[in-house]
Amino acid sequence: MRFGILICCCFFQFLQAQSIQEIEITGLENHPFEQKLKKTLSKAKDSTALRFFVENFISEQQSHGWLEMRTDELTIQQQAANIDLFTGPIYFWNEIKFEGLSDLYIEKGGLVPWLRFKKRFNWSQLESQLNVCLQLFQEEGYPFASFRQTDLSYTPFGRDSMGVHVTYTFDTGPFITVDTIMVKGNIRENNRFIYSLSRLSPNEIYRHQRISDIPLILNNSIYY
Repeated sequence: MRFGILICCCFFQFLQAQSIQEIEITGLENHPFEQKLKKTLSKAKDSTALRFFVENFISEQQSHGWLEMRTDELTIQQQAANIDLFTGPIYFWNEIKFEGLSDLYIEKGGLVPWLRFKKRFNWSQLESQLNVCLQLFQEEGYPFASFRQTDLSYTPFGRDSMGVHVTYTFDTGPFITVDTIMVKGNIRENNRFIYSLSRLSPNEIYRHQRISDIPLILNNSIYY
């Protein structure tokens, strides 16, 4: 039994020791990130690490505008790897419209740069900025404010590049006020004291952050 275990361990170590000695990349000729990928892949100690680095690289480039980038072929034989990548065109924000949103909140929400500059296409960055704008409304009585994408199109923007046109329709949703604040459990103070402590009382406008902070305020209070 010990002999069998020793053989298995040695064989496993042998497999782990196999490193990628030669890497050939096609499809990235004259691209600015060709050298970056080669440098990254040179750190791969085995085929699993190599595939991991390639997938991460593609995901990173897709978030920077290369939406169609993919691996057409990835083969590994012995200690040599062949990687064929398809880049496709690079995408830029060419036009973004916000219907129903006032100029004041376009400015307060940090959306002005998105209207003036042609940034590389990145959904997560734009959605993050839209959430910043929505948070402004959530603090002013509109917890159900939302952006709805109503139009999306692509047009040639230049050689090997595409322009993205998107339109969002903004809806504030209903205006919400606080009707009642109910605190259950071992209550030792009257409602007026609770309202003062939580900085919120009935008939005030809904403020998301202030409401979210109430449990923390009460739990940290010496009165509860």
